[in-house]
Amino acid sequence: MKFGVNEKDHSIIVETDFTSRFEDCYVNQERYIDCYLELDRYVSNGRLCLSIYSHTEGAIARLTTNLPDYNIGIMEAFIDENNVPGAKDFLVENGFAKDLRISERSGYCDYPLVHLSLYKIIPYLHAEKREGWKEALENGRLDYDG
Repeated sequence: MKFGVNEKDHSIIVETDFTSRFEDCYVNQERYIDCYLELDRYVSNGRLCLSIYSHTEGAIARLTTNLPDYNIGIMEAFIDENNVPGAKDFLVENGFAKDLRISERSGYCDYPLVHLSLYKIIPYLHAEKREGWKEALENGRLDYDG
């Protein structure tokens, strides 16, 4: 996948060059220019989950993965480079995350750990979720789940 950011309207651009599976949605070679970030929490342990959605097509890619056997900080997440190659570079290069230069192995794959920058992510969330996350962050409610 190739990613881009439109800072003018806070949208994400995604070009897929392979077929990937995400929430029973199969994505083929496409170019999506109307994407936004979706910030949720994994139900099993409340860790942050970051995905990309298209306003018109729905789910595009889940950027994070949940590795519950590893202890991480509340603002940290493992990036799913296995299923979404280039995701870590996209997040780091656009200021959405800081590379902690740590990775953990699960099965045959290594997953890099990043510190998510919620202040940078919030403007790229769907309009309906921006204010809730912004208010929670400003009030120190790091357990907010959108």
